[in-house]
Amino acid sequence: MALPHAMRSLRPSSRCFSTSTRLANYPPESPRFIGVPTTLQTPQERAAPIKGVLPVPRNIFPRGHNKTSPEYLALTAPEPTSADTPTPAPKRQSPDAARLKWKADMAALRRRNLAEGLNELASRKNAADVGRRQRSAENRAWREKRLHARERTADRLTRPSVSEALIAYLEHKGPVAVKKADPANVERQRRREELDRMNSLHALYMHAAEFITTEKELGEALDKAFGSDEDPVTWGADGHSIWDTGNKPDGIEEMLRPEMRANIDYSSGAAETTTQKRMRQLVEELTGGRM
Repeated sequence: MALPHAMRSLRPSSRCFSTSTRLANYPPESPRFIGVPTTLQTPQERAAPIKGVLPVPRNIFPRGHNKTSPEYLALTAPEPTSADTPTPAPKRQSPDAARLKWKADMAALRRRNLAEGLNELASRKNAADVGRRQRSAENRAWREKRLHARERTADRLTRPSVSEALIAYLEHKGPVAVKKADPANVERQRRREELDRMNSLHALYMHAAEFITTEKELGEALDKAFGSDEDPVTWGADGHSIWDTGNKPDGIEEMLRPEMRANIDYSSGAAETTTQKRMRQLVEELTGGRM
């Protein structure tokens, strides 16, 4: 029994679980050998290239030439004279009368077209000039408005601290109005500077007792710090660090302790308790100088 043709064409086929293309189909040098996901991008629309080069438009209305005046039109396309006008015969029409009449009509049409074309081009040029001048005036007004506009609050609050007199001088806005200093402020500043100078001199006098001025004092200071050749100063058991002597500064753990943080002030450079700092300030006020 013969089977139908459709049944004879059916053959068993194997299907893969994945629908992606097998990597074996691409050689190693192919960009698709390693599957990299791509993003969906819209195609870039490119403008069609403009073939050819347009000539530079010629200025048909130069300065000093009014091409729409009757005088210019009369010189460019003059009217026919009486000698050029064909005169038909009195009794019978000349065989060239129709051709001459057609030529005269065409000449009149060219003169009319020339006048209309020049007037239309002149009106278009005038309209373009008016629009250009209007846009220029608007741009100029916009620039002047922005140039002389009031300063924004954000710019005023964020600009560097420059005096108004210096800004006026740099912008050439007239003479600089020099503001006179207040005598009370000048006297207060002078007293502050004098007090600072006296404090500095007193601190220098108090610290001068520890200055090294002679070779003997220098030798004693060196022996105290490093010792002598017979009895050198060692730093700790191993002698590797000066902090082994026991006068090492407080570490991070000591500084972070609540009781240490409450009683010790580290802002003065040296770790001193709050009570010591207050006593030092009190003694300085009583003695009139720094300790």
